[in-house]
Amino acid sequence: MDSQEETLVDVSLDEVCPICLEGDNLFTLSCKHILHLECAKQMNDTRCPICRVSFDRDLPEDILTMIQENNRKY
Repeated sequence: MDSQEETLVDVSLDEVCPICLEGDNLFTLSCKHILHLECAKQMNDTRCPICRVSFDRDLPEDILTMIQENNRKY
C-alpha cells in the first residue's frame, strides 16, 4: 500500500463510528474518538471502544443512565 492509500484509509476510519461503522451524526468524546450516541446507549461499558478511556463525563445524563442499566443486565 503506498502512502496515499494509507492516508485515505486513516481518514475514512477516523470518520466512522467504531461500533456500527457508519459516519453521520457523530459525537466526539474527550479522548477525541467519535461514536454515535445511539451506539453508546447499546454498550454496557462507559469506556471508549478504541482507547478504553472512561467517557462517562462526556455523555448526556440520560444516555449514561441507559448504559449503566445495560451494564446491570450482564
